[in-house]
Amino acid sequence: MINNIILISIDTLRYDCVGYQPDKSELEEYDVLKYLKTPTLDRIAEKSLCFTQCISTNSYTTASHASILTGLYPPRHGIREFYVKKLSNNVYTLAEILKIYGYTTVMFTDTYQNFYPTDLARGFDHFILRNDDKLFELLKTSKSNNNPKHFIFAHFFDVHGPYTMSENEKYNDGSFLKIMEELYKQYGIPLSKPLSRLNKYVIWNNFINHLGKDIHIYFPLYIQGVTKFDSGRFKDFIHALEQLGFMDDSLIMIFSDHGEGKSSVYKPDNFTHGIGLFDSVIRVPLIFYHKDITPGVTDKLVSLVDLFPTVLQSALHKAPQELLPYNGDGMHLLEHQSNRCVYSETWIKDFSGKHWNIDMISYLLFQRVLRTDSHKYVVFGMPERFDDIDIHAIPEQDFLQNYYRCLLCKFEPYDEFMETLTALKEKSIKREDIIASDNRQSYCYYDLKKDPREAHPIFLSKPFRPDVEEYFQKIIIMNRDAADAGYIFGEFDRSLFKELARKLFLKEKEDIIFTLSKNKHLLNDLIDKIILDQTLSDEEFVTSVYKIFFNRMPAENEKKEGNEFFQSGVSRRRYFNKNVFENESFTDMFKERAFKGDPYGRLRELEQYRYKYERLQASLIFKLFQKIIYFIDNILFPVGSKRRYIFSRILKKN
Repeated sequence: MINNIILISIDTLRYDCVGYQPDKSELEEYDVLKYLKTPTLDRIAEKSLCFTQCISTNSYTTASHASILTGLYPPRHGIREFYVKKLSNNVYTLAEILKIYGYTTVMFTDTYQNFYPTDLARGFDHFILRNDDKLFELLKTSKSNNNPKHFIFAHFFDVHGPYTMSENEKYNDGSFLKIMEELYKQYGIPLSKPLSRLNKYVIWNNFINHLGKDIHIYFPLYIQGVTKFDSGRFKDFIHALEQLGFMDDSLIMIFSDHGEGKSSVYKPDNFTHGIGLFDSVIRVPLIFYHKDITPGVTDKLVSLVDLFPTVLQSALHKAPQELLPYNGDGMHLLEHQSNRCVYSETWIKDFSGKHWNIDMISYLLFQRVLRTDSHKYVVFGMPERFDDIDIHAIPEQDFLQNYYRCLLCKFEPYDEFMETLTALKEKSIKREDIIASDNRQSYCYYDLKKDPREAHPIFLSKPFRPDVEEYFQKIIIMNRDAADAGYIFGEFDRSLFKELARKLFLKEKEDIIFTLSKNKHLLNDLIDKIILDQTLSDEEFVTSVYKIFFNRMPAENEKKEGNEFFQSGVSRRRYFNKNVFENESFTDMFKERAFKGDPYGRLRELEQYRYKYERLQASLIFKLFQKIIYFIDNILFPVGSKRRYIFSRILKKN
């Protein structure tokens, strides 16, 4: 039995940012290879089995990590949209299983909000946020207590944007601020105050708002961030493991949840993740180390779901089906399976790229993919939904929403949607005509041998062709048995959306209010007409917000506050969310709601406070203060003494 199992997730690390990967063509094309140095990763890779064709199950953090910890594809574990559902109660995690077999289970992460509320921390004895030193203190204590078995899941966020910036303040040497100051100056981005006085995320988001996400600007920064992480925090992390003896007899897997690169079908020069399932995002590094494994590099096709059965069979000598009441989706990394295909999916939100309030966000299933050694098969939206339902048996609004999201694979624009809905109700247009007139392209595939950059999709009007049909059918079947998963914060009562629509916009138009109460995306589209109205000055925007949402003019201090917000680089959406959706005088209508305001934002605030408190506890001043308090309480004025009684009376008088 293996004593120590260590899974190391380096969030957003591209597949080609490790030395063992032979394909460096994209790094060379954009002239960023010169910035890349990863001696720490390469040193471990030299004595490991390394995979060049490892595919993630998703293009964002929550769903892909759920697959790692359960060995299941997203439809089966329940976490599909980025931040709506939590892990299904019907599945088991690695931590839960290994805990039963006597392992001390430890989760160490830079992002509390991605793991704890989504139930991905289930089964872990210890949950440590960002504090590397605290992790090693725990492991040192555990070893000294003769606890020989540990399962450690470590998740680093340093490579993720903002690039070159670490979530552990110990590794922030000022380079991020220096780089951003140079870039702000280079691109002439206006600022009313020095960057040193702004929050790092405000600096980063303001930069993106002005310049977009052009790959030529961001790729060099990203690679510099990878180099900084490898030579700094990651180097220290591995050294600390070695010093404690945790590398001697451990099973170690180093991987990423997704990469960074081409992610948009419509903007191929955007450098990001979380949208399309291109290989630059879903192809990830995977380094598998154990002293009994023969080192080498393999190009066999594997998936992140394979980590789960590999850990169980290596550590417990039991396959998942021997331990669980269901079969997993992965296979042991050392097993061979001919003609294998692996699955990925991604959902998109209607406020992609903007600050959002979690209660108001909408998602749609954007892409599902089967990847083979040589091809990638893609389904856009959910076209099969129209094969499974009688289009005349559902209300016009539901039909039209499904038409946009499942067939056109996009969110419905307000004006266009309402115009078509009216035509349907007046019978000036038929449902069959709408479907027949659409020129959608729901199915495509790529020949990755001829087109490795996925620049030339081969679209099909229907998936019924002998050489491709089986792949598209597998994709569609996978969605039919989706797991039942609960909501992270509970489902919002739709009657409250109706109240919101009535209060804000359309007091006399009950039919439109009814439509908006069933479709919060359309409601948000109306709100966006105010937020994104560029004809309004900042002062006029603040005035319109108060007049429409609070039925009054803003006070002078409220005008001043708005002016200070915008001068500091805060976007109108962030201002709107803070002053409307997070304003208790406005959210009183939602008093039945357990979480007022933006619960995701509240979680991040709570996380920051907890992190600051832990840092305070570790400071010399705090420790000195504790000693002083102990001296006063136990030496100068011990409990039960006359001195204590007099001291207490004096304190009460004051």
